[in-house]
Amino acid sequence: MQKTKYIESKMVTLDAYSTSKHAATFYFPNEGKFQHYPSNISENGIVVAKSPAQTLEVGKKRTIKSIETFKDLMMTLPTPAEKKKTIIELLRKQD
Repeated sequence: MQKTKYIESKMVTLDAYSTSKHAATFYFPNEGKFQHYPSNISENGIVVAKSPAQTLEVGKKRTIKSIETFKDLMMTLPTPAEKKKTIIELLRKQD
């Protein structure tokens, strides 16, 4: 499977104004850049919506390029004092 692309298709029928979740797992055999093709939505066999392909960068260790979540913040700052200072600053800016 070294250079074989695997695509999983799953049929889901939704009622109006409803949602559905589908979880998937990925295995990356080594570091590098991999193409990922998100979900497509079709109606009567015709694609009516799709997300653009994305390039996933896989490394040995997680790298946070920008702080977007609280978890990113906690993983980025090295000391408890810096974490505390940054959290207080962020809370003050929220007012």
